[in-house]
Amino acid sequence: MDKRTYNIAESKLNNRTIVFFARNTSQLKNYVEPYYKEFKELGYDFVVIHTSALTSHLTKDDGYKPEYKIYEISKLNVRKIVLLIKSVAPIAIVSYNFKSMFDILIIRLAAHCCVPSVFIEHGLTTQGALSAFIDPPDKIATIKRYFKYSIKYLQFVLLKGVKAKKEFGILYNAMKRKNYSGAKFSCALLYSKNSLKQVNPFFSFNENSVAFSGYPVTQKPIPQKKINTSDDKVFLYIHQPFVFHKVGALNYDEEFNYLKEIAKTVIGRGLKFVIKLHPIESIERYKEGLSDLPGIIISDVSDVFELIGNSTIVAGHYSTALFGAVILRKPLFVFDYPGVNETNLLLFNDCGIRIHNNEQLDDLLKFPDNYSQKINLYNTYIENVIGSNNNYEHRVKTMVDLINNK
Repeated sequence: MDKRTYNIAESKLNNRTIVFFARNTSQLKNYVEPYYKEFKELGYDFVVIHTSALTSHLTKDDGYKPEYKIYEISKLNVRKIVLLIKSVAPIAIVSYNFKSMFDILIIRLAAHCCVPSVFIEHGLTTQGALSAFIDPPDKIATIKRYFKYSIKYLQFVLLKGVKAKKEFGILYNAMKRKNYSGAKFSCALLYSKNSLKQVNPFFSFNENSVAFSGYPVTQKPIPQKKINTSDDKVFLYIHQPFVFHKVGALNYDEEFNYLKEIAKTVIGRGLKFVIKLHPIESIERYKEGLSDLPGIIISDVSDVFELIGNSTIVAGHYSTALFGAVILRKPLFVFDYPGVNETNLLLFNDCGIRIHNNEQLDDLLKFPDNYSQKINLYNTYIENVIGSNNNYEHRVKTMVDLINNK
């Protein structure tokens, strides 16, 4: 174990330490860094534990160098993970993951160490998405990974004071029945009351264990000034990694053709076609695959909200990044994707215009007045689904209050 593990307990901020659990370091820049910035401003020490060695299929070198301490726990036995948690002595362990065996292990280890665990809502929260199974890209690697998970879980149930029968029952209910009520987090930070309605069939949170802070789109409160600084007509397509995760019926070459057909229609109507790729994907791969249609622009701007603000129309499938279009009152087009269960698209029924084919898209683009046909419904949608106070500053302050009340 890294010797620094034992020194954290001597930190002057020992009683103001937050631990985040991430499956892979490739998630830190986009999913953890915004929280770190706000905790740092509030004077908290910040530590990340991760399992990158077990999730190498997610690894992507983005050049990000975190300022906070990070610890790889994949190769530690459970006794050493417990020792690490106790030496850090955090006021909470925070995670947005709960589906895998290792996610459940982290929740149970937090309980074993008497540390509150906090679930922060991230991504799409519908009952369909929460119960969905993603076919792993490499089944053999997945089997090997779960074998290692199983060994660690067995190490956990053999710890002194752990009731093996109870813990195996919790694991079985979670993995087999999608019932996380036994393994559930101590508390949850959700977007809205609709989120609670969606997650509670799985977790059974009581009202005192939940707080609400809207889907975060900016670091600080959103300025009132108009964000759009361009007169260009821009059609922004927000990508999702369906092919990477083997969700849907297309491979990469087929997805390139799918995107080209949309782009031809959009460009033909006088708009720029800009793609914002999911962070897990390779910009180089898509630039090469789409290179024979010069009008396609693949953006390398990291701030999705900025891209949305400078767009005329925002399009995608069921990414929560599309919430930014609603917050900024942008017309939203929601596309069908071959082989993807349309149940997930229902989340945007009340705010997005469903696009089933390119002929329908072309008809819509002929008449700009049609773009905005659902914008008058956005306020209700924000209240019911997205929530208010859509920034990380408010989200972290709400999380701190939630933890302090545990």
